[in-house]
Amino acid sequence: MKLFNSILMRKGEYGTICYTIRGMKKKKYLLALLLAFVVVAVLSIKTNVHAAGSGYKYSDKNSESTYGYDYFGTVSNGDKLQTLYKDLDAAAKAFHNNSSKNADSNNVFVEFDLANYGLTVDEAVEVWIVYKFDHPMYYWISKDVICTAESFKVKVVPEYKNGTKRVNENKRLKNKIQGYLNLAKGETDPYALASIFQREICLSAEYKYDDDGAPSDEEYCHNIVGILREKGTVCEGYAKLLSLLLNECGVENVIVAGVAGGQNHAWNMVKLANGNWYYCDLTWDDVSMMLYETGSYNNFMKGSKAFSNHEAYSENGSGLEFLYKLPRASYGNYKSKVKPGKTFKKGKDSYLISGYKEVTLYKTTRIGNVTIPETVKYNGVTYKVVGLGKDEYGETLVNGKVDSIRLPKTIRMIWDSALLCPSIKSISVNKYNKFYRSKNGILYTKNYYTLVQYPRSKKISKLVLPKNTHIIAYRAIDTAEVGLIGELVVNANLDSVGTTNWGAGHLTKKSHFSNEVLGQWGHIARSCKKVTISKANKIFAIKNNCIIQKGVMLYGSDGNSMKGEHVLGPASCNVRTITLPRNAIGVQCNAFYDLPNLESVKFNKGLKYLDSYAFYCNDNIDNFILPEGLVFIDKNALSDCFIRYKTFHIYIPKSVKTILDSFDYGHVVIHGVKNSYAYKYAKKNGYEFSTSSIK
Repeated sequence: MKLFNSILMRKGEYGTICYTIRGMKKKKYLLALLLAFVVVAVLSIKTNVHAAGSGYKYSDKNSESTYGYDYFGTVSNGDKLQTLYKDLDAAAKAFHNNSSKNADSNNVFVEFDLANYGLTVDEAVEVWIVYKFDHPMYYWISKDVICTAESFKVKVVPEYKNGTKRVNENKRLKNKIQGYLNLAKGETDPYALASIFQREICLSAEYKYDDDGAPSDEEYCHNIVGILREKGTVCEGYAKLLSLLLNECGVENVIVAGVAGGQNHAWNMVKLANGNWYYCDLTWDDVSMMLYETGSYNNFMKGSKAFSNHEAYSENGSGLEFLYKLPRASYGNYKSKVKPGKTFKKGKDSYLISGYKEVTLYKTTRIGNVTIPETVKYNGVTYKVVGLGKDEYGETLVNGKVDSIRLPKTIRMIWDSALLCPSIKSISVNKYNKFYRSKNGILYTKNYYTLVQYPRSKKISKLVLPKNTHIIAYRAIDTAEVGLIGELVVNANLDSVGTTNWGAGHLTKKSHFSNEVLGQWGHIARSCKKVTISKANKIFAIKNNCIIQKGVMLYGSDGNSMKGEHVLGPASCNVRTITLPRNAIGVQCNAFYDLPNLESVKFNKGLKYLDSYAFYCNDNIDNFILPEGLVFIDKNALSDCFIRYKTFHIYIPKSVKTILDSFDYGHVVIHGVKNSYAYKYAKKNGYEFSTSSIK
């Protein structure tokens, strides 16, 4: 055994890995292994036979693999390694689903005397590592193990030390796993099965970071619980869940560890029906799903040539850089008959293949009352219609002659502008859809967590947000005419406005990604004759007839974050005069967007910035007297307020240091202090400058 007197630490997707190994003879030394995703894992399974079309029924036995155990049989001291492996397996099986078995006060559920096995500490740890990856269902085995030259103690995640709690969690997770397996009914081809599971995992998982922006080191992020219980996950969670599901269906697969993107990383290899092995990286595909309309198949079933940016550890390595011998991968990518990214047209509808036997309807020329089909047949394959729209700004699914649209039970993803058609008066949803529902012709996610789309031509006297609505999606309320909504009543729970790409989400819960487009309140306010906000809401409020965001850090267009009250919009589309709240520090983009009656604005002295398009298209205003203390005026902050046939006056104080705006129309007179930034700006851009006050 090698003697070490140092600590090795590595920060990456496995979290921080830290262990100390010291020389051991008679004295016991504690070996603390905090391995969020340790060394390496290589996992393969025996083939389980299922009748075609019968579906897959979860069983603990089918979720297991013997690849690691079999591998140990090929090395010089394999009999010793296999003996410890078998004893660990017996202890884990007796513990897993037994409500009467609890871990001890140190969270240890089994202890071995290494002297009886003739193994070193390193070898014992290798058995523990491999066993965990052969058994991804044993989520309760901790990433912390205690090992000395004499004693090997295997710990459990503290949350699951109690037998009753562990057994109840087993039942919950099995139901979640069965939900995934039900999606694969009728499929036996390894590519089809892997495609279905890959898509579902990427739709359901949310990558989790710690407060420092590093991959989370929480226990659940490194096992199947993070995804199945919708808590968040990292690369190990993606790889383990895919492996478990493929194990259940009898598909040979391995988990690979190494380095990718400059970090410790985990991915999968899968053996397809042609006998070749291919790489899959679900973690990277989950990121791409949020960016590309083709879905989540950019790193799926790739050959070694395409995966040259992933470097697996070597079997000649040691410690964190040890990797068992992997199957030989195909050099080229797998060529499937179903090609994600390919487009085709069927009648009046245009489709994009976005998954295995799944398509996105991105354009239709149908008019009137449109019903989206559940399936479409192309090139001998029947595809399920699961998505609507395109990831392109402002591109709608339907044209301006559609009165209503009905969504089938199969739809699970809707791009931001897909239903932003100015003529739509009503949106309805098949009652069996798991992701969406309609109320009074308005589209929400299934449990009302997100308001997805208000029909742009729908007129209503009062819209009360459901109690459970936390999100108004990007451009979800943006009516074709001013004031079509009489009153919007905002509940206490609303906490996000402008969330994008929220549509692809969890199987049973909210659909929510963290990216948010600022400036949506201006469009909402323009759509409403009146906005009221619950006094219990901790994020939004109304002051001086203005909608504000309270006391939070918010990035302005100048890149600086400021804590205070940010003005988001008016509380009425019919407002004539606005006096900004005394504590307001900025006016957000699009806040006062295209208001037909706004004539004057009184600014407060504490204002620091005007964001882009803050007062866009308000041509009833004759002048702006900007306050002392203002620092930043973003591009188009006052654009389209100036019309050709009249003179417009604007006072810009000496405190302003940046002006990105340009006053393109009308006769603009800039008032200010000579030799100030405003003075230089006026001279440079050819505007009339005056030192006199505005009357």
